[in-house]
Amino acid sequence: EAKLRAKGDITVDFVENGPKLETASYLRVNDVLLQANASVGKEVIATQGNGTIIGGKIIAAGSVHVKELGCEAEVVTEVCVGLVPSLQMKKQKIDEELGLWSDRLNEVIKNISALEKIKKELAAKFPADKSTLLAKCKSFMPKAMDKVNHLTEENQALELELEQMVNEVVYVYGRLFPGVVVKIGSLVRTITLEEDQSVVYFDPISHQILVRKMTRDERDAMPA
Repeated sequence: EAKLRAKGDITVDFVENGPKLETASYLRVNDVLLQANASVGKEVIATQGNGTIIGGKIIAAGSVHVKELGCEAEVVTEVCVGLVPSLQMKKQKIDEELGLWSDRLNEVIKNISALEKIKKELAAKFPADKSTLLAKCKSFMPKAMDKVNHLTEENQALELELEQMVNEVVYVYGRLFPGVVVKIGSLVRTITLEEDQSVVYFDPISHQILVRKMTRDERDAMPA
């Protein structure tokens, strides 16, 4: 897959089935993105010329500002905001590691409990190999507990960071068409009705992605 990668802003006029666009900064679209894929470290600004995004998949850590999103033919157009792939991968890795260490800790606690019971029953006749195993389990348990506690704290901090990113939104200054799929955080919404001058956002009360009318202040603040 061909890629156009930059640390700074990427500015394009017209892209159709072109290389994947990757930037750590802003993606600025002066006219049309058609069936294009992009991974953006900040915001997508498509407010010049036609300012249209149709088809493809846009992943942005920040918000998306666009004049027209999708088209009358209801072409599937994916837009993900508040999503940093590296953070998602880190979260997945921590989840897997936490699950593994939690299982290990539970297993060692069970072993200690079982061996202590046998030791109590057998007293002086408690086998030497079982005594060695019990000592190993007791030595390992605090290490496993420390690891689980550390991973739990790391996981909670990462969840908080990801939750804060659901504040990113999609601003559509013109028409928003059915067929557009918006992902914010871990939630997904498929647009089924055509909307005009709208904002797609995450509502923390209902825990849903909602669509509302754009305010005059938001319209006036459209980035150039």
